[in-house]
Amino acid sequence: MICLQGTSFAFLGVILSGGLMVKGRGGSPEEIMAMLFGCNLVAALIPILISRCVGSLRKVLTPVVTGTVITLIGISLIKVSITDWAGGHNATDFGSPGNLALGGADVAGDRGAEPLAKSLGAAGGGGGRNRGGMRCRGLDRSSAT
Repeated sequence: MICLQGTSFAFLGVILSGGLMVKGRGGSPEEIMAMLFGCNLVAALIPILISRCVGSLRKVLTPVVTGTVITLIGISLIKVSITDWAGGHNATDFGSPGNLALGGADVAGDRGAEPLAKSLGAAGGGGGRNRGGMRCRGLDRSSAT
């Protein structure tokens, strides 16, 4: 789902309202889940249909357009991340040193683990490159940087 939604939580509003609608009509938890899975099944067909037009879309969705959109998504998430770091909207201790220290420890842990994650990815042939002695037959890697 992250490849379609990115780090956006916008789809949650639709999912929650659909679930609450079924619950309001007296639906059981099983019926709520069935409705959600059914909607996801139907929604999964949309990328399949759009995939038939990828060649045409590449003319419109140039790297400049997609890069701008991704940058704007990141900028829009800054407020969310800072609010969550400070404890969330309804936190009674919003911005307390404990919340900020926990967020700081998380960032430090992520940054500290990054070299290890990169080396594990390189050892396993990750990163989209032919590393670690793995052979990739039939793939043209001449344009890979």
